[in-house]
Amino acid sequence: MLEFAKPYINAFKTGSPTPIVDREMLVYWHRITLKNVECDATDNCGSKPEGWKMLNDEVFVAAFTLAPGKVQVTSGSNPVFEQDVPAGVTMLRVPMGAGDQHFHLTTTAGTDLTAKSEQSVRASCINGIYNYNFFSGLVAK
Repeated sequence: MLEFAKPYINAFKTGSPTPIVDREMLVYWHRITLKNVECDATDNCGSKPEGWKMLNDEVFVAAFTLAPGKVQVTSGSNPVFEQDVPAGVTMLRVPMGAGDQHFHLTTTAGTDLTAKSEQSVRASCINGIYNYNFFSGLVAK
């Protein structure tokens, strides 16, 4: 998540009203389990954490681009999500599905970045407990 903050930190330091994008990248974050997993029988607290109903099953992506481009996200078995993005910073919310999480960025300037999250999304308990923590990653050169 530090890479996400750098363009904003640079903008603050220079007095710029907008983030300063100096390299093209995608920063993504997602939970590693779906919202509706049921672990009551095995979780050491015995029930879902308070506030779980406020969650949405979504993958979040921040595209930092020097030129216009296209972001593609494949979340599990969901259809490919595609979004055209202008130069600058674009925030995206993508429906999250169980399985591998794939990310792709292409720009008109020739950037072509692809990555798979190191953590897949599961539709089951992890070690018998609820886990609503997020995992983040970076797609960059």
